[in-house]
Amino acid sequence: MAFVQLGADNKVLKESIQSKLEAAKVKSEPCDAKLYDFDDVFYRLFIDPDDRSKLLITLTTPNWSAIRSNGAEEILKEKCGDYLTNFNADGAQFTVNLDDEKARDQSVEIAQSFSKLRIYTLGGPLYKYARALQTGKIAETKALDFKLRRDTHCWIVPGKDRIAVVLGFEFPIKTDKILGNQILTEFLEVRRQKDLQSAPVIAYSKDAPSELKGLKIPSWDTQAFLGYFTILLLPSHVKANKLETAVENVIGFRAYLTYHIKCAKAFFHQSMRARVKKMQQILNRARYEDDQDKRKKKKIIVGAK
Repeated sequence: MAFVQLGADNKVLKESIQSKLEAAKVKSEPCDAKLYDFDDVFYRLFIDPDDRSKLLITLTTPNWSAIRSNGAEEILKEKCGDYLTNFNADGAQFTVNLDDEKARDQSVEIAQSFSKLRIYTLGGPLYKYARALQTGKIAETKALDFKLRRDTHCWIVPGKDRIAVVLGFEFPIKTDKILGNQILTEFLEVRRQKDLQSAPVIAYSKDAPSELKGLKIPSWDTQAFLGYFTILLLPSHVKANKLETAVENVIGFRAYLTYHIKCAKAFFHQSMRARVKKMQQILNRARYEDDQDKRKKKKIIVGAK
């Protein structure tokens, strides 16, 4: 089974911000655009018709209260602090000055910095724990759990020399649950390959792993619950040059899984349609066609008296 690596950046958000900055070189136009990202993250781009000198960018996420003080604020200040206006109850707000010639000239760089807002926000806690692991202070931290999205719960559990990230999945659609189980099982098989021995250790089970002993477990929907997927990160996985990639891959795993489930379903539908079309062609060739030239004519034989 082949998998496609999803990019961590939101290209629609990036292109929208870049286009507004480039357009401001000539004339800034009013804007009120709403954009949606993976994991229930929402953005709003706004240029006031009465004040076209500013582009307001608002980020909203349902789990902000759980992650705000656990690394999310800190990483947003670090990555986008030059444009950060304030934090609110649901997320953060940023302002880009469209009258600033330097900002207009750096439209590509600014748009790129905002394209990973989802990862910076949801991955803030993991950045915090990974850096503690780098500096040898991981033992001073406590386990954290929060709802990554409405159908996925996340635990970050520190150890003496490692971090365990446990994801609990729910799939309300039965076919998605079946395909998700197959994909996660495939991950376990692939991880056993010799050339992947340095990759993070992973585990998949229906029962809560030992890392969650003594921690709060949510009440799962028994019909939708799929299982627990555990990723163990060692210091070598979160070194300075690997930290950002590690966070992107772990936090983006649920979106990655959902994407491939949808791709698998699309492939199955395409294969079934192709198969039905082929069967119809075979049936059409086998259909009996009445041939007038070969039809036998009835003969009347008149017997002599």
